[in-house]
Amino acid sequence: MANVAPTPIPGIPGPIKKYREVITDYLYDSTLPGAVTTVTLFQVPIGAAVLLADTNMQQASLIPFSERFMVRGIGGDIIPKARNVLLGADYTSLNNLIDGSWELFINNKSYERGPLASIVYFRVFVEGECAASTSFTFLYAPFFHAKGYWSLPNPFVLTPGTPFRVVINWRNAPGASNPWRLYLYLFGERERTVQ
Repeated sequence: MANVAPTPIPGIPGPIKKYREVITDYLYDSTLPGAVTTVTLFQVPIGAAVLLADTNMQQASLIPFSERFMVRGIGGDIIPKARNVLLGADYTSLNNLIDGSWELFINNKSYERGPLASIVYFRVFVEGECAASTSFTFLYAPFFHAKGYWSLPNPFVLTPGTPFRVVINWRNAPGASNPWRLYLYLFGERERTVQ
């Protein structure tokens, strides 16, 4: 069998291919939902009011020009927004937070959707008794932790210039005093220029 040159990565000239690498990674965004029933994620990049702890988006709804991202799954988790004492009444906003759906849009077309509870993992440990009349403290695990995961039946590649977003719809608004932060992740492989 004759030696065959490897096929270049589509869209990348052959001589440049050797300067590219592929790593397992994820895109993430978060929200502190309040008195709303719909939130759109991956729309606001890191900036003055948004920190790396909130998102790793560098551009609104786009990946960087020199990268591509193969999306294989979606997942999420919920953590308290602060280490504080939460009351039993705060479970109402937690129940509202998971009672909803998510929908992934690529180029303004719906790609995949499902129930929010199917992709969310709770990083919460409870100390003390969980009675509505008793205060109890929530302690959360480190940021890198197991997450809920929904495998996409047909993985797809995000290329520069391809807008994407995830829209979350809740049956009832989590509430203005909602003490929970929701993180959403797009899992896959990032292709980038070798530094």
